[in-house]
Amino acid sequence: RPRHVAYPLLNLTSSQLCVRGQQDSLKGQAVVVMRGGCDFGQKALVAQDLGASVLLIASIKNMLTPSVNNSVFSKMKIPLALVRHRDVLDGMEVRLYAPPVPPFDASIIVMLMLAVFTVTMVARHHRYSELSLYSPLKVLLFVAMMCVMLVLMYFFYRWLVYVIIVIFCLASASALYNCL
Repeated sequence: RPRHVAYPLLNLTSSQLCVRGQQDSLKGQAVVVMRGGCDFGQKALVAQDLGASVLLIASIKNMLTPSVNNSVFSKMKIPLALVRHRDVLDGMEVRLYAPPVPPFDASIIVMLMLAVFTVTMVARHHRYSELSLYSPLKVLLFVAMMCVMLVLMYFFYRWLVYVIIVIFCLASASALYNCL
């Protein structure tokens, strides 16, 4: 199976493709239609029923990520994308590319080795340390900080994940330095 496929583009920006009877067969084509008139899922199902291979929705307004409910999403079998209307006017070529997915991700081994090394060093050092007691206030503050961190990661994951990685590296290095 080829990893990249080119499709002929059919410009139907004069239509919104909300009703099946508006167009003839679109078999094997990439179709671009205007945004509006109905939701993205309805457009995708109509295009799919007409035989389209790809659906592009041209938008003049600000582009937002298309959302579709799960019942409609499970019926969709064709790719759906949102594009700017001016890009369609400039002329486009539609190509889909699926990068090869490795059967195994080597970064998992690195993370496993880091985790095992950290736990081993802490266990080795733990026999020399004294028993420390935590006050209920410290425990509550820790739990509150973790809740705030989870909420921040939910809303700002794209940027916060890098901050978390840096904090983890600094904390691990500091802990290892204190152990040795």
